[in-house]
Amino acid sequence: MSLVSKLQRLDDRAKNDLRTGFYTAFEWKEILRKRSLYQDVRWSKQQQKDFDAFWQHAYNKRISNRWHRMYESYNGVFNVEYVPEILYTSKIEPRMNEAAYGKVLSNKALFELIYQDASVRFPETIALTDGRTCFDSRRRVIGTDRFIDLLSNAGEVVIKPSSGFGSGHGIVFANFNCGIDLSTGKTVKDVLTGLITKEVIVQRYFHQNSVLSSINPTSLNSIRVTTYIVDGKVYYAPLTMRCGSGKSRLDNIHSGGLVIAVNDNGTLGKTAYRLGHTDVCERMYAHPNSGVVFANINLPHIDKVIDVARNLHGRTPHIGIIGWDFSMDGNGKPTIIEANYHGNSVWFPQICHGKGIFGEHTEYLIQKYT
Repeated sequence: MSLVSKLQRLDDRAKNDLRTGFYTAFEWKEILRKRSLYQDVRWSKQQQKDFDAFWQHAYNKRISNRWHRMYESYNGVFNVEYVPEILYTSKIEPRMNEAAYGKVLSNKALFELIYQDASVRFPETIALTDGRTCFDSRRRVIGTDRFIDLLSNAGEVVIKPSSGFGSGHGIVFANFNCGIDLSTGKTVKDVLTGLITKEVIVQRYFHQNSVLSSINPTSLNSIRVTTYIVDGKVYYAPLTMRCGSGKSRLDNIHSGGLVIAVNDNGTLGKTAYRLGHTDVCERMYAHPNSGVVFANINLPHIDKVIDVARNLHGRTPHIGIIGWDFSMDGNGKPTIIEANYHGNSVWFPQICHGKGIFGEHTEYLIQKYT
């Protein structure tokens, strides 16, 4: 083995160890901070025995039950097959997804190029920048003046970071007409101040179909589909839908959004949860703003969304698990908002469904990737 190869392996190992240490510390901090949620969840001796037996067999060691009890504090469902977030973020995901590939593929300026297909659409890109060079929608190099000109009469747009962790951070909404943002009165140049020197992508605001809009029209409501590979086949985890609430234009759960189970036939579960970084267990059965009863909603064409996610997973070698965020246009075509390769949380689908994220593959994936 050459010196360069040895140094590369040492570098990769150091980064993986650092990432594992960070997520382990972070998840322990979070679960301890939220202990008020699960401190009153008491298990019988038989439940604890069943829990210990499952994890001793699957993981070859006993684990803390704090994550399982927290999930149960929301949904009331005891299930030994929940995968603790700490195990997923610190071990399973890093070993299923090679970090270097995941970092590159996570760039929103690239993933629409990788996943372009007749079966799917994307929000329309107007322009983007990597912080040094500007590009138009066809990825042709342009100057700053042309970048500003492209936005001057673009109408409703979303300006968002191209890379890094999401959770709704750094997103800017604008409505440009004749070089002015109608919502703030600022010029395009003023809106872009501090943004054009960062990695950002500007996309035309996407208008979702009438069913998704009826739930909460002020936010783009998305369907999370997590696909993963086992023995040469692509499977999918239980689906969820996230929707905004209040005046927020974001559906992200860390921005006050709600999350709810989506069944394979498109029907929604009856209970939505407000999760995020809160320490309060909030459940609701109708949207607090629109009044729509969740159990009465049936999202059309969910089968198309699942098929697209499974079929496109293979476009990204070295990636064993992907968290896709989909919307749907008025013609029933799945629309990819983004794809997540790092930090693809698995706790909220498990809470919404009362099921383990990996179903029948739980023990296999734990044993293979931990």
